[in-house]
Amino acid sequence: MRTKVKFSSIILIMTFISIFSCSDKSNKAPSFSVHIVDDDIHGTASLHACDLDNDGDVDILGAVLEEDAIVYWRNDGGKPIVWKREIIDNKFQRAISVYPADVDGDKDFDVVGASAGPGEISLWINEGNDPIQWKKQIIRQDYLFAHEVYAHDLDLDGDIDILGASTMMNRLSWWQNIGDNPIVWVEQTIDSSFMGAKSVRVADFDNDSDLDVVGAALDGNEVAWWSNNDGNPNRWRKYSIDREFYGAHRVQAVDMDDDGDVDILAASYEGNTIAWWENRRGNPVQWEKHIIAEGFQRACIAQAIDLDKDGDKDIIGTAQDGNEVAWWRNESRGDSITWTKCHIDSLQRVWPLYVCDLDGDRDMDIIAGSGWKGINQVKLYENNAKTVKIAGIILKWIPKKREENYQRSEKLIRKAASMGAKIVCTTESFLDGYSIRDDNISDDEFRSLAEQIPGGKYVTRMQKLIEELDIYLIAGITEQDGKKIYNSAIIISPEGKIIGKYRKKFLWGVENDKYTPGEQFPVFSTSYGKIGMMICSDRRQPESIKELTKNGTEIVFCLAGGGFGKENDQIISQRSKEGKVPIIFVHPVEFLITGTSGEILEKNFFGTELDDNEQHTIGGVVRLFDLHL
Repeated sequence: MRTKVKFSSIILIMTFISIFSCSDKSNKAPSFSVHIVDDDIHGTASLHACDLDNDGDVDILGAVLEEDAIVYWRNDGGKPIVWKREIIDNKFQRAISVYPADVDGDKDFDVVGASAGPGEISLWINEGNDPIQWKKQIIRQDYLFAHEVYAHDLDLDGDIDILGASTMMNRLSWWQNIGDNPIVWVEQTIDSSFMGAKSVRVADFDNDSDLDVVGAALDGNEVAWWSNNDGNPNRWRKYSIDREFYGAHRVQAVDMDDDGDVDILAASYEGNTIAWWENRRGNPVQWEKHIIAEGFQRACIAQAIDLDKDGDKDIIGTAQDGNEVAWWRNESRGDSITWTKCHIDSLQRVWPLYVCDLDGDRDMDIIAGSGWKGINQVKLYENNAKTVKIAGIILKWIPKKREENYQRSEKLIRKAASMGAKIVCTTESFLDGYSIRDDNISDDEFRSLAEQIPGGKYVTRMQKLIEELDIYLIAGITEQDGKKIYNSAIIISPEGKIIGKYRKKFLWGVENDKYTPGEQFPVFSTSYGKIGMMICSDRRQPESIKELTKNGTEIVFCLAGGGFGKENDQIISQRSKEGKVPIIFVHPVEFLITGTSGEILEKNFFGTELDDNEQHTIGGVVRLFDLHL
């Protein structure tokens, strides 16, 4: 046994180096910088992360086997982050598992932990203050070789229950939160013959609106789930999923294929394997096994999360005998998935792992620790995902006033460049102010407002401006090409060259009277990836995003001037989700960015009117966003 921690805190600031190797050489794959969180911590067995002290940033929580300690590292900010170790309990023998949850319902994180010897499940109530004061409650003693603890509202009664796995007792259990102060707990057994139980998680696998349980058993080489048949106490029916998953060690309940039901991911310690089982539904649920990795020596933990921000779930894992932290990139192609392994670091005796956004930059970082008989380190792998600063020119139109619209736009484009924007985007038909809306406009007048591309007066001015500013510009232009008029968008490169042009395909309403529809959805290569464009009502057609993604787009800009607000946001989110690409929506009233899973990353409104007033005093604004590529 190592000497126990005798101090209350350590302040740690360590330099970092960039590391990464991956057979995927594309610029999509993130690289990582490694930071030492602690290099004097002995036998870290479990890691998690949450805002324990309610100060708005993410702290790290740990169970430290050789020091009999439950600890947390307080995030004190900085770049790199300064971590201050604080002790929650340093008399928790062979601390092996830890999990945060608001158990008492007071809107801060409490901590539940498992002790491998003598075998204890305990709760520490977070009572606030600086440093945090903790009040311990023992939930269960003599829970022999408790290996994992988990917290979830298993009975869906609005409070947090606790689950545990006991290796020596071959048992999965849960403790029902009955309430009161101190909390009263009622123990119920889920299974008492799950040989060498190691892991337990919760999800609704059979879609019957209650929560089931999944577990991993090392001695039984088994992954299984238990259907919740309600009752008081609950009645559980076991279904074995795999009885030859050798040394099953850790499970995660997660929708791997984004089809709306819950799948299972697991790590095989003795089989050196990471695999997932696809939920094929049915009664009982049918499962299809998929191997992600083999030869990953003493695989301890696997976690699924979208690490590269491409809209699907990647896998991050630790291998104890392989001394390796690695991730597998999900290469989804229709209904099939292939996996590309990427080595992150060699960390001796690595065991615990957790993935989340540690530094608040909207990408996923990794924390991992050297475990029992290791090298006494906890590391943070900062995700150095490539970013680009996007600017939307949110400008009210002045119909038919090209010079005024241009001058106002130029001022905002210059401002965006001065603020660090590398790609600037205007609204649809920003130059003529979407003058087609004027019911009285003649064909000749409308044609006079259109630009030749290239060669038009204002397009040429834009090219010179963009060359001076050394940025990309995406601009909505009414285009004249012979006798035809198009609702178009162009991309101008930092060299001032037009590198792309898109003509709106799905025209709307009055547009059909004067515009000619485009025919294709081309994609254009830039320094920041392949860019595709949609214009306003294109977004309503799934075909638009289908064609763009088929052509390899990595970012989509939607230049608009029609609908905005809630209904529009839902449409843009759906298109992002379908194409697994971010969409930047630029409109005279709204700036919206959706992520690869359809999530809204940014949303700003600028009034409700499309046009400037008669005095042209409303003007416009620049909206910025750092987009992860």
